[in-house]
Amino acid sequence: MAASTPAPEPAPAKPPAAATKSAEGAPEEKAVGDAVRNLLQEAFDRGIGDVHLETRRDGFVVRFRQGGALFEHQRLPATWTRPLFACLKALGKGESQDLTGSSEWTIPFLFKKRPISVRVTTTHGRHGESAVLHIEERERERRTLDELGLGELQRAALAEMLAARDGLVLFAGPSGGGLTTTLQSALTHLAGPGKKLVALEGKLELELEDALQVELDPALGLTYADGARTLVAQDPDVFL
Repeated sequence: MAASTPAPEPAPAKPPAAATKSAEGAPEEKAVGDAVRNLLQEAFDRGIGDVHLETRRDGFVVRFRQGGALFEHQRLPATWTRPLFACLKALGKGESQDLTGSSEWTIPFLFKKRPISVRVTTTHGRHGESAVLHIEERERERRTLDELGLGELQRAALAEMLAARDGLVLFAGPSGGGLTTTLQSALTHLAGPGKKLVALEGKLELELEDALQVELDPALGLTYADGARTLVAQDPDVFL
C-alpha cells in the first residue's frame, strides 16, 4: 500500500455566487455552473482524489478526500442540491439508473493541458441525492516500487511477496489513498517477456501496455465471476 500523508488543514472555501436566486429561492443556473467549475478547478489544483457531495437534513456538504483522509470543504443551502446535480448530469449526460436509483457517468476535462476524467457515482439517501466525484488523470506517469514513497522495510516486504512463485497478495485502502497507483506499480514490476498479465477491472483507470485488461460490464452479463472464469482460461501468470 502506498504510504499515506497527513491531510492538510482545509482551506476556507469561498462561497459560491449564491446571491443570485430565482423567485423560488433556488440559485440561478449561471451561479450553479460557476460554483461547479470553481469547485472542480480547486480540486484539480490541490490534487484532490475524491469530492464527496452529501445531502444532509440541514443543507448540502462538500467534502474532499486527500491522502486517504476526508475533510469538510464547504457547506451550501439545501436549495443547491437539485440544481447542482442537474448541472453535473448535464455535463456528463448521466441519466441511466439501476434498480437502487444509483447512476454513474464520466465527465472529461482538460486542465492545464492535462486530460482529466471525473467519474460521478450517485445514490439516494434519507435526505436526498448524494455523490462521489472520483478524479483521475488519464495520462499518469508510471511509478516503480521505489517511487511509491514506501519505507525501506515496506518496499522490501512488498517486493518479496511479488517475487513468490505462487500465492495471493491482497491490496486494500481508502479511495484516494494510492491503491490504483500501487497496483499499477506492482504489475509493472512483475511484467516481462516471460509472463502473461491479465487484469479484470470494474473501471479501466490506467492503461497497462504489458497486461490484458478487461472491463466488467454487468449489462452484457460480464460479471466478476464470469470474467474470472474467462481470464483463467487465458493461462495467466499474474491475475489482477
